[in-house]
Amino acid sequence: GESLGNLSTQVSAFRVATASGEMLEIDEQHDRDLLLAARVSLGLLGIVTAIRMRLLPAYFLHERQWRVPIDQCLAELPELIRANRHFEFFWYSATDLAHAKALNPVTASRAEDLAARELPEGERVDRNYRIFPTVRTNRFIEMEYAVPAEAGPACFLELRQLMRTRHAHIAWPVEYRTLAADESWLSVAYQRPTVTLSIHQGATLPYQEFFQDAEAIFRAHDGRPHWGKLHSLTTPQLRALWPRWDAFQEIRARLDPEGLFLNDYLRGLFASSAY
Repeated sequence: GESLGNLSTQVSAFRVATASGEMLEIDEQHDRDLLLAARVSLGLLGIVTAIRMRLLPAYFLHERQWRVPIDQCLAELPELIRANRHFEFFWYSATDLAHAKALNPVTASRAEDLAARELPEGERVDRNYRIFPTVRTNRFIEMEYAVPAEAGPACFLELRQLMRTRHAHIAWPVEYRTLAADESWLSVAYQRPTVTLSIHQGATLPYQEFFQDAEAIFRAHDGRPHWGKLHSLTTPQLRALWPRWDAFQEIRARLDPEGLFLNDYLRGLFASSAY
């Protein structure tokens, strides 16, 4: 199977309103470095007013979901990742089962053929935009780290041990999925094939101790935190994880010298002593 990148890897151009009011056209022909900085910019470079993306015509996906003991899932993991365009699993501590999900494109005629039959439990075929979204009806708090792909299984096994011993009360699952390497400067998958691991806790329940212990495991495996989810890293720790951190900062300072686009969270991570 092919390994796909973040959605941002398919962006080929931006139009951005900068802090000075200039409308900036960003694409590979004019300034590739700026495009690679802008693809994952956290809103720090300006207000994006237009995006050009590489797209496919609408197509059909065949979804298959099943449950399997986690040891079996881990043994089959390389083949499951190779054989499916999208593969992920959710592992539940209480049962030690992996809830696996695979998505694969099918032609319109094949989709029609499958839809005409009674599909086995856990399978469905529909247009891609109906299959991709997942309904989340319960509020939760989440931490997600991206580790080098080769570290994924070992990192997961340490999380599993942590959750079955010190934090056995956590009912929410660990999510495990893969991500292709890319060139976006602040991407969690910058220049390395990646496995992302997510942990969760109910929104009204205590999470701090569990997340702190899990974060130590993520960090031990060279994990990079998801920018939009909980983490405790400071500027020096983040800078060590992203080789183009300083280059991004130079572009940010050039496009927004007064720090107009810094909010409280971003100011703590990206601001220099000038602010």
